[in-house]
Amino acid sequence: MQADLRHTGFFTGKVKAFSTERNGPQKVVFSGRWLKKCFPFVFASAFMFTSCSEERKQSAPEEYKKIYTEVVDNYHLNDLEGKEPFSIGEIMDLMEAKNTPILNDTNYNHCPENMANFWEIVKNGIAVTKEVQNVDSLTAAQKKEYRTTMVKMLSRLSRYKDTRPEIVQFMSRLGLANEFNKDSVDITDYNNLQIFLYAEKLFRYKDNHKVILEKERGEIDTRCEYIGRYYKDFNELAEKADKYPGIERFARAFYLNDDRFILAKEDMSLTAPIGKRMFDDWCDKNGVKDSTVWEYADNVYDTDDTNDMEYFTKRGVDFGAAITVSRKGHNGSPVSLVVLHEIMHLLQLKPASEERPFHNKLSNETIFNMKMPESRYDQGYLAELGPSLYSLMQEDLVYKEVHGIAKDKVVDYGVTIDTGVQKVELGELAVWVQNLVNESKSLSMDKTLAQKKALEYLNFLGGGNKTANRVKTKAGEMDL
Repeated sequence: MQADLRHTGFFTGKVKAFSTERNGPQKVVFSGRWLKKCFPFVFASAFMFTSCSEERKQSAPEEYKKIYTEVVDNYHLNDLEGKEPFSIGEIMDLMEAKNTPILNDTNYNHCPENMANFWEIVKNGIAVTKEVQNVDSLTAAQKKEYRTTMVKMLSRLSRYKDTRPEIVQFMSRLGLANEFNKDSVDITDYNNLQIFLYAEKLFRYKDNHKVILEKERGEIDTRCEYIGRYYKDFNELAEKADKYPGIERFARAFYLNDDRFILAKEDMSLTAPIGKRMFDDWCDKNGVKDSTVWEYADNVYDTDDTNDMEYFTKRGVDFGAAITVSRKGHNGSPVSLVVLHEIMHLLQLKPASEERPFHNKLSNETIFNMKMPESRYDQGYLAELGPSLYSLMQEDLVYKEVHGIAKDKVVDYGVTIDTGVQKVELGELAVWVQNLVNESKSLSMDKTLAQKKALEYLNFLGGGNKTANRVKTKAGEMDL
């Protein structure tokens, strides 16, 4: 076994190394002349050793390492383009809560202003996690939950590649600092925004474990991994759709037409099991594992109108959302497919307030009296386009499975979506959506719809050129 050596002095003429083991080797003495001669090589080796020994220095508990590995794998953080996750060692450094900046931003507005503001909030949240470990009113289990939850949230951090501090400093010495002085963390990333939200909540409620870490079924807080996963895809769709005026016209006509619901309530015993299987398949493909993000309405309010995803984004309130669904489904659509529809809305929702970063300097009173501009998500019917078209495709497939009809067959349901400029039969639209989804490489419906061919076709339906008809099967010819 190699002896563990410790040194007793540097650059005093000699350096002596002794074994820490009783039966170790005799001391070795290096002359000062030899040290001066070999110093460049010794220094380089030491620098390399320290840069490669991060895990040794940090000695993260096995539990934290497991959490980190699971989060990085589940979120595919090693596969991000142009970004990389923080290391477990760096996260352990953050958990030490050293050099916490003074908290100047006391607004509860859920909107990071810039990089400095992001780290100000996050590091103060980490400091609270450390402080509550000394609160007598909290149990050992509760204190542990504070720690493990923060490790989970920090494990979701990612930064732009080549912006690690040592790289930025090295490039600065080469006169290339401006090339690498990018924000190390993308404050528009949905994971990073959620970490910001969680830290805000921590320093607001501190040792109030119930408010911070306890939640009832259907309540969706800042820890929910689904909030905002595809919000950038929706923003991209909205930006492109603004150049195609027919898309908004079609979205409105389609969503407001209640005849678009294909399935009958009377057939629920046949359609519900198929819908549940489709829902489970979708959850598996999208990594949706939390079955507590929705709640069922009670008997008094259990109606078709119950189905809703409500969200809270204003300054002064806890950011979050709530999904409530009827056990009866919606207009014949099984409850599992209704839940899927509402979760798709959750994926679209940006985890930030309606405010803009520059509003951070305004007082609470000023903000309270201001009329905030509506986000594109709140305007019109575009946010309903992706989830509703996906629901149409699923119901069409359920109907066909019940009746033994081929998936690619266009069924004539006797329903036409009329935009006032163009018309499209419901069965034809359903097959078009199915083909589009099958060809898409993305799991995001909004990203799928943002393709040029999809935009042009939807624009056509709101007032463009005609497309070819497809073979049709009369729905009335197939009775249950």
